[in-house]
Amino acid sequence: MATGVKKAAAKTAPRRAKANRSEGFGDLARQVRPGERDGTLAHSELSHSIGFLLRLASGVSQGRIGSKLDALDLRLSLYSVMLIIRENPGLKQQEVGRTLSIQQPNLVALINDLAGRGLVRREVNAGDRRSYSLALTPAGEKLLAQADKMHVENEQKLAALIAPMKVEDFE
Repeated sequence: MATGVKKAAAKTAPRRAKANRSEGFGDLARQVRPGERDGTLAHSELSHSIGFLLRLASGVSQGRIGSKLDALDLRLSLYSVMLIIRENPGLKQQEVGRTLSIQQPNLVALINDLAGRGLVRREVNAGDRRSYSLALTPAGEKLLAQADKMHVENEQKLAALIAPMKVEDFE
């Protein structure tokens, strides 16, 4: 094979059972609300902890986008990898891993999954023949455009909830 990876030996990221990803954080969010039947957290100091509430909001947001991406047979990790590859065509596989803080064995499984589905192509890096440069295929571009719409919609809903705060406020 051109990529040097035997199909039989190629590792792919295991498929996870589809589930409502926001359930766990959604349950926590309900517990924080005063007056809820199981409002254990509503009376806790955690309900006033900015760090806890930010983590909760992040979990709910990631769960919601994860549920939407399931319709495209994507996980948030795969979406993130595809996004970095689109924004940096020709980026080495190792650089994608460093950028997203994904360990090499996990990244190989993610890239194998994307390549096996025809969404990403590996090309031997001209400057270093031991490494691969990555690019999205036309099918990858199309799927990523659909995922981007879902992501933007999710971000807009989250922004409406936390407005008028802005990312710059956290610097």
